[in-house]
This record gives sequence, C-alpha cells and structure tokens, in this order.
Amino acid sequence: MQGSVRKKGSAWYYRYYAYVQGEKKQIEKKGGKTKKEALEKLNEQLYLINNNLTTPSEEVLTDYLDMWLNDYIKDEKSENTYDKYKNVCNKYIKPIIGNLKLKELKVIHIEKFLKSLKQKDLSSTSMQMYFGVLKTSLNKAVKLQLLQTNPCIYVDTPKRDRYEANILTLQEFKLLYNSLNPLLYNDSVFLLALDLTLETGLRRGEMCGLTWESIDFINKTLKVNKSLIRIENHYSISAPKTNGSYRTLPLSDSLLQKLKRYQLLQKQTKLKYGSNYTINCFNNKFYDLVFTNENGKFILPSSFLQRFKRLLKNCGIEKNIRWHDLRHTNATLLLEGGVDFKTLQSRLGHTLIGTTMDIYAHVTE
Repeated sequence: MQGSVRKKGSAWYYRYYAYVQGEKKQIEKKGGKTKKEALEKLNEQLYLINNNLTTPSEEVLTDYLDMWLNDYIKDEKSENTYDKYKNVCNKYIKPIIGNLKLKELKVIHIEKFLKSLKQKDLSSTSMQMYFGVLKTSLNKAVKLQLLQTNPCIYVDTPKRDRYEANILTLQEFKLLYNSLNPLLYNDSVFLLALDLTLETGLRRGEMCGLTWESIDFINKTLKVNKSLIRIENHYSISAPKTNGSYRTLPLSDSLLQKLKRYQLLQKQTKLKYGSNYTINCFNNKFYDLVFTNENGKFILPSSFLQRFKRLLKNCGIEKNIRWHDLRHTNATLLLEGGVDFKTLQSRLGHTLIGTTMDIYAHVTE
C-alpha cells in the first residue's frame, strides 16, 4: 500500500488508500507543519494498514468501559465480580481519566490515575485492585484492536502491603465455645459456624449460601458451589468468587454429627413456626439454606462478624480479628500440622498457589 504527501498553504498533508465499507477510497489527513511530520504519520498509517491493524479508537474511555462491562464482564464473570468492577469504573477510573479518548491514553495518564488514588488515602490492596481493573479493561481493548498497546504495562503495579492475619489460639477458641449455650437456637447456629469455618476455611459468603443439598452425609463431603452476596441494596445467591473457588471438601465425623443435630433442630423450629417460617427465594429460585435465623430467614454475612466482635469483647480477648481471620486460623493450623501448600490452595479455593504462599509464607513452625 502506497501513499504520498503534499503541502497546502502552510501545512503538510498525507494521502493513502483504504477500504471503507468494502470500497477503495483515497483518504487525506493533515500531517503537520513540516514534510517530516506528514511522512511519519503516513508511514504509521501504512504500517497499520499493511499489518491488518486498526487505527487507535476515537472512543472515550468512559463509553468504552461501559461497553466492556456489559459485553465482556456481565455474562462472563460472577455477579459479584461484575458489581465490583462496575463500582471501580464508576467511582475511581471514570472521574479521573474517563474523559480521555482511548487513543489519547498515555503512561502519564495512568501515573496520574495512581497518584490520585494515593491522595484518597486508599489501602495498597485497594489501589492494586483498581489498577488491575483498568489494566484488564485495556488489555481487552488491545485484543479488540481499539488500542495498539496498553499503557498500563509500562507502569509498575502498586505494591500490596504484606498482611499477617491475627489468629485465635485453641485456648481462645475454648473460651468462645464455653460462653455459648448449644441449647439456644442462635447460639447453636453460631457454634456450628465457628466449627465449619475452623475446619473448612469457608468464606462468610460461601457459608451463608451453603444449602443442605451441598452436604453429602454418606461420602462425608461438602461442595462449595455458591455464595450469598450483596449487590447494591439487595442480597443474591451467586457463583463462587473464582473458578478455583469451586471445590469439594472432606468433613470430619465430628462435624458431620454436629450438622445432623443442627439439621434436626432446624426442622423442629420449622414445625414450630409453621406458615410463619420463611422460605428463602433468590432470583425466583428457592434455597434450603443451612444457616438461617430461627424464623427461617437467611443470615447476613455481616451479622456473623458483628456477633463475633461482641463475643470476643465479652470473653476478654483483645485482638483485632475479623471473621475472615478464622479462615486464616484454619490455614495456619493446617500448615502447622504438616499440610502442603498445594493441598492448602485447593482447600481454600485460591486460583493461584502464589496467592496462598504470599499470605501464609510466614507460617514456619
């Protein structure tokens, strides 16, 4: 493919042929004030044409992100992931650099984006996640030939602060257990939640979305295949966090017995409430949830944390521990018991073993 340059007035223009809607046409564009500038732009255009590439998109980043979310994230990722990505785009990316055209995006704009995030006093983990969403979206733009290169690849990924979780000792667990009355419904639910999390390392959402059909009492296993999540102002049952989160976990005989006793208690409570007992329905589908309030309604993941915090305070345990740290406790006890990292990765549902090792490499004894 050939082209040419010519001077018109005080400016230089470049011309080339391209197919527009199947018809070969001559296109002329302004190249700059000098012949050299016009030749450089002509050569760049001819390179794109000869290598079957498109020109950088005139589309504004805000519009592109909306398209990317709706066409490539909404149906391919979990509802929770889509909601998270959408929130990042609307709250952080669009207000800072959303008005730029895709073709205008440079490394300096990505640096400006990260600098603005720092000024918001965000955690390094949040910054890394927001940068990751932007980088992922622009990687797709390159594949769609809307961009020639992703400027994010020339920017250092924000470093995540090393997090060492607080964990409970077995003695502290005994204090918690002894402060609860298994004869009371709410206490029995909480005891079971502690036991299940300590043994399996389930996430709160996975635990709250657990159904009785996912527990195999014969083969002594538990299938993790759904999660209770919050989307804006409502709760829903969704797919697990990642593909690696789908897993089948073995259950001990003691935990299976506790599950059976609790299942019986739940059935008795259901008879007690009769027609006033709540049957949980999400997306027009009914779910026989394991963890419910006495009236049958699903338990919010946040309520376990609130109850846990109160219990720690009442037991005089002065540690800043989240419910998620029980998952860390589970992992730490397994490593201390000789379980290898690959097995731990599978049990925790981490997609990458690097994630497991980054979090738990400090556990050496």
